Amino acid sequence: MKRLFSIAAAVTMLACSGVAQDAASWFGVLAASATPTTVDTNLLAWYKLDGDALDATTNNYDGSWTGTPVYTTGHDGQGAMFSVAERIDTTAKIPASSGDFTVSAWVNILAHTNSYLAGQFNNIGSNPGRFLFYNLAEGETLRIQFSTKRDVTGVSTNVFTHLAFTRISNVCTAYCDGARIGETFNNGAALVDVPFQIGGTETFANRNSRSIIDDVRIYKRGLSSNDVNRIYQGLLPNHD
Repeated sequence: MKRLFSIAAAVTMLACSGVAQDAASWFGVLAASATPTTVDTNLLAWYKLDGDALDATTNNYDGSWTGTPVYTTGHDGQGAMFSVAERIDTTAKIPASSGDFTVSAWVNILAHTNSYLAGQFNNIGSNPGRFLFYNLAEGETLRIQFSTKRDVTGVSTNVFTHLAFTRISNVCTAYCDGARIGETFNNGAALVDVPFQIGGTETFANRNSRSIIDDVRIYKRGLSSNDVNRIYQGLLPNHD
């Protein structure tokens, strides 16, 4: 995720909604962009998906494929390609009823369909508990959902988009391409007690993704908006 940035390019950024960000905040990001040399011990799992589904941390939450593994050009190196029936089941679990966390991933939508991209799912009752990144068939739309949903419009196919979701105390915040797109006070809404899945879910087998997914990170802490943005900008390649 190494990128070169000029001061001019740092002045503005177009979020998924196309709204320009304040220039002063970008200079602050650049000033704090030194690459750390230590590992973030709050990283629960990291799936680089660079030819395998292994967890790049020492926690050994490795993933296993359902269907034939396919790897292709990702956002950085390779990424995992999903079409109809493939998914990656991991042994990682995001904290359930309480606890801070962050999930981030690069996603390239190959076709807009009603499909799950990544998350923890179940199908209990009329309002199933879930945390997910979701690809909507209607228009060019992505969805980030926990207890409530945040839709991201204008997301084109065949281009990588960075998605992130944080929970800090009881505040959940959704991000797209480094920009905050919404937050909700979820009052401790619980995650389902099932492992994290990438590319689809066995709960809804007819909603598997048509996408390329890369660099999936799960933190057991809520990242700040500045940290999320720096991951998006590629300024923290060792923020692992």
